[in-house]
Amino acid sequence: QQGLRQRRWRVPRLGLRQLFEADRRSQPRWPPADNHHIEFDRFAHHRRLTLTLQNGYNTMYGGGVYNHGTSPAISNCAFVSNATLLSNDIRGGAIYNDANASPLITDCVFSENEAYDGGAIASVSASPTIDQCTFSKNIAHASGAAIYSDSSTVSITNSTFTANSAKT
Repeated sequence: QQGLRQRRWRVPRLGLRQLFEADRRSQPRWPPADNHHIEFDRFAHHRRLTLTLQNGYNTMYGGGVYNHGTSPAISNCAFVSNATLLSNDIRGGAIYNDANASPLITDCVFSENEAYDGGAIASVSASPTIDQCTFSKNIAHASGAAIYSDSSTVSITNSTFTANSAKT
């Protein structure tokens, strides 16, 4: 089996409208099965993302990225206008973390993302570290304008929050 660096990835020249999704063997597929978001499962440890995720949508968790029991390093990324279905308990407009995920999110911009809980990021039983990020104009229709946390330890440093809104 080839390592990730040895593979030759084919990426369309039209731009990054479709995103990677990790399958159970944690090997990204192009195009992803649902054409809407990046998903990492517990086998996809320590991948690094550096890109812009815009207009992503998921009917469940994480309009842009879903971290399930994994710990990717996400840096220098922009999450713009991503959303989840606006229904009870659907969380994380840009990123959703669960199952003991502990992603490191640095130098990212989260703008105009939307979800029921956690306009930009939602974490349930997870431990994300967020450093030097900017959160602006994210919307939660219930709790957590920019960040929602349930049974999680979220570390936030050197970050700014501007004009985020939530109903509760």
